[in-house]
Amino acid sequence: MAIVKLGSSEDVNKTQVGEGGGYYDGPPPKPGYYTGVIKSMKLGKIASGKNQGADRIELLIEINKGDFKGAGIFHNLNLTDQGKAYVNQFLHAVSNGTDADMVKIRRVFWEKGAQVDTDNPDNRGLCAFIGWGPWKIENNLVVGFNTKMGVNRKTGEPRAEIVRFVNKKPADDVADEDDDDVDSIADADDDIGEDIESADDPWG
Repeated sequence: MAIVKLGSSEDVNKTQVGEGGGYYDGPPPKPGYYTGVIKSMKLGKIASGKNQGADRIELLIEINKGDFKGAGIFHNLNLTDQGKAYVNQFLHAVSNGTDADMVKIRRVFWEKGAQVDTDNPDNRGLCAFIGWGPWKIENNLVVGFNTKMGVNRKTGEPRAEIVRFVNKKPADDVADEDDDDVDSIADADDDIGEDIESADDPWG
């Protein structure tokens, strides 16, 4: 395990410009607001394109309530200079939504670094985040997000895609119980030119 510094104090205040149970086999979630548990958060590299070699966060988030409970959504956040603003948007969604907590989570993540299990990479060389400061992945961290309907680039089938992360409503801050573990996340398309992107379902 290692503490990985993914940025610096300069990244704490970056903001984005503009808008940005068991195995689920139901329909893709309709566009709208959802909350979900971070089931997997891994550190990898962008394999191609203008940002080749830059760090990237790969996420699997599982909707934790409502008609589409259990549906997983794969999403990537690039740790490029521009992309770090979207990482801050994600961090705000993890926080409790107060100004103080949003500042705290950014400062801990960027200035103190995150705990990453660098000793046990998966079969794609990705290393799992353990957490940063008091925010631990094993504690079923809940995030809020808005989705749109997209298309799986591998299969052509419709899928939900995260448009942006948003602060949770007060009643959404507790995860539902779920004992299922997820060992890997999307084998995403690395040929990208943007700093926030959806990712394809590895089972698709």
